[in-house]
Amino acid sequence: MPIAPMSKMTCVPILLLLASQAAAGGNPYFEPTAYLGATDSPFYERSGYFEDFEDGQLNTLGVSFSAGRVVGPGFNVDSVDADDGFIDGNGNDGKSWFVVGSAGLLTVTFDAQALDGLPTWAGIVWTDGRNDVMFEAFDANGESLGIMSSATSDGNSYGGTAEDRFFGLDWEGGISSFNLWNTAELPMEVDHLWYGTIIPAPGAASVISILALVAAGRRRRH
Repeated sequence: MPIAPMSKMTCVPILLLLASQAAAGGNPYFEPTAYLGATDSPFYERSGYFEDFEDGQLNTLGVSFSAGRVVGPGFNVDSVDADDGFIDGNGNDGKSWFVVGSAGLLTVTFDAQALDGLPTWAGIVWTDGRNDVMFEAFDANGESLGIMSSATSDGNSYGGTAEDRFFGLDWEGGISSFNLWNTAELPMEVDHLWYGTIIPAPGAASVISILALVAAGRRRRH
């Protein structure tokens, strides 16, 4: 069934980069973008881990949440729009992760041992809360990679999905954790966690070295 285009909401991202991150090579974050379903994720075609809470649990490998629980369906639940099978501007009929403790702060932590290394990309969808939304990721040493802020809340906590935004980043050095919170320090909801590792392709020098070794092996056999 055709889906009518939704009106654009005002979303002004503000990036606050720390000096150490700027020196290390620039901004690792994606600009917060509207998100109605899994195909809206910049990670959609990557191989990795995905959690949508629709089975009522957080049970993907190597990740833990500092606070919250699965909720839904319900009149005040803000799941990702497509989780109920329809794009209709309402998230009441799916499930999400509700954060009420710790002043609305959620810390998502990755287990390098369970995952055989830290993820190099990660992201999550903010679906409900108040005031500005803040996203801060940390490298393998626990150093902040900066803070991304987006003013996206519509002030309505009853399932509207036009405000939903994806927050994520790529960082080759490994991502140990990230924080997400509202500046109002009130409850919030999140959904659709993505994470995984990109194995860099061999550089030109490596390819040349491999070809040289193969050629040497052939010469030895003759």
